[in-house]
Amino acid sequence: MKIRTLLVIIPTLEVGGAENHLCQILPGLKAKGWDITVYLTVGAGKLIPTLAAAGIKIKQPSIFFLPVTFIQLCWHLLREQRALVQFVLPRAYLLGALACLLTRQPRLVMNRRSLNNYQQKYPMLTKLEKWLHTKMACIIANNRQALEQLATEENVPDQKLRLIYNGVDTKRFDQLAQLDSIAIRQQFALAPSALTLIVVANIIPYKGHATLLEALSLIQDQLPSSWQLLCVGAKTDYLQDLQQQATNLKLANNVYWLGMQTSVDPLLAIADIAICCSYEEGFSNAILEAMAAGLPLVATHVGGNPEAVVDGETGILVPARDAVRLGQAISKLAVDPKAMAAMGEAGKKRVRKFFSLQECINEYDSLCYGLANGKAIS
Repeated sequence: MKIRTLLVIIPTLEVGGAENHLCQILPGLKAKGWDITVYLTVGAGKLIPTLAAAGIKIKQPSIFFLPVTFIQLCWHLLREQRALVQFVLPRAYLLGALACLLTRQPRLVMNRRSLNNYQQKYPMLTKLEKWLHTKMACIIANNRQALEQLATEENVPDQKLRLIYNGVDTKRFDQLAQLDSIAIRQQFALAPSALTLIVVANIIPYKGHATLLEALSLIQDQLPSSWQLLCVGAKTDYLQDLQQQATNLKLANNVYWLGMQTSVDPLLAIADIAICCSYEEGFSNAILEAMAAGLPLVATHVGGNPEAVVDGETGILVPARDAVRLGQAISKLAVDPKAMAAMGEAGKKRVRKFFSLQECINEYDSLCYGLANGKAIS
């Protein structure tokens, strides 16, 4: 008898890299016959309707208070046992794995979506996390640097580790060139521009917006006077600091803070260069989507970025926190339309060859089916 029952435990379904990834992968697994429940340990989120529309069940505790949440999760695990339980993001891992061990769930999987830099702030929780690793049937990473950290710094045996890259639905981007750029600019109250830069990242410090603004201030005289930067991502209190920085650097008229968008496709359609300026990263969905849209990338050499972006072929890689090198890379592309077009086309081919959504779904299906049915990781 084929067993395909899966419980995914994650803090919320607010918009973010890990959450967006689930909204792409889980419907694909559902179409392959998986019975899937997503349990939220911290709160709800704007992406719930996306998964619910695909027939995926969403559960959450009635009270979000840690001890009560833990008890309610344990009760859920006892009532609705699944062949496989997967944890996404550290908060869900710590709470969910302990609840699963207490209720004797048979097969557990942790999905590492970032580097382990966050562990430096929480030494005691890090010890707990490393102990929980020993109880996992498998640990999945979405980039090689995270995989190496798990093996060398967190002592996870190689036979427990599995690399599965993120995937993107490239068909989404086939019609972008046919979109009405004038209408898109009017919709977002954007001025006509000779050069449009875009960064898709929530407004939080480690995403590197401050370094990007500094970089742009250094190359203002090398850019067309009508250049613009589109910043797409959830706004936080940190935005006030960035807006003040943009004003101080005389960039405010060129920078648009567009907030979170249900779809970034129209904005990618009018952009010329995509930028990922993070100080740390797992494996960026935003980079894959920009490549699928045919945009050249300027990206920091962190996390999985070098595995997606081929330096000098699909974009330019620069050190993190280096405003000078970041500015040089942007200005180099900005004055060379042929290079922008060639890198954009190379990126489009690369993402279709190595990072397709269907291949990602197939890998998850194969791994999870084997684990759910008691097979060893191949």
